[in-house]
Amino acid sequence: MEIISKINWVDVLVAIIMIRMSYVAFREGLSHEIFPFIGSVVIAMVSLHYYMRIGSFISQNVASIPAEISNFFSFLVLVVVVGLAVKLLGKLPEKILKVEWHPIIEKFGGLVVGMMRAYIITGVVLMILALMPLSYLQWSIRDKSLTGKYVLMAGPEIYSRLSRFLPTIKAGEPALTKDTIAKNLMSDKSISPKSNKKEKNVPADKPSHI
Repeated sequence: MEIISKINWVDVLVAIIMIRMSYVAFREGLSHEIFPFIGSVVIAMVSLHYYMRIGSFISQNVASIPAEISNFFSFLVLVVVVGLAVKLLGKLPEKILKVEWHPIIEKFGGLVVGMMRAYIITGVVLMILALMPLSYLQWSIRDKSLTGKYVLMAGPEIYSRLSRFLPTIKAGEPALTKDTIAKNLMSDKSISPKSNKKEKNVPADKPSHI
């Protein structure tokens, strides 16, 4: 009962996505899950590798907006664009390579690969939420959720293992390690409103009479 009382909306979201994607993978089979799984890895890798650089470039050279906003939209756009590209490219090998496994391998192999893909995609969804400039979301994932902070690490974990296959960062830029990425994702993000209002309850200086 104590564990149930600690479940929040993030855990419910994680469960819904994981169960739904795992069920679809079990029904569709292993042959239909291999390329989508590879695609989910590519989405997580590319988005994590480039979002901060693009966000920083936008904030410094394109528009005078907070880094929190530019980073969020950079990551979101990368996920959408790379996801669409992977989906389009994945249709070609599926049409060429039509492999049918034994029914048991198809079902349970699809379930295993589907669960791994669901773990990655759920992690990407949580990363999008964690990058939104609302401290409530980071607090909900990091401090109040039983599963959020572990699922969120799917992307950083994959990146730390496979980042050597991506273009190296420029000299002088900080290395993107798993801990660095996790810290950036889980840190509180909020946009401080620019206060142009004069302080109240402070009497104005009276002109001195000579």
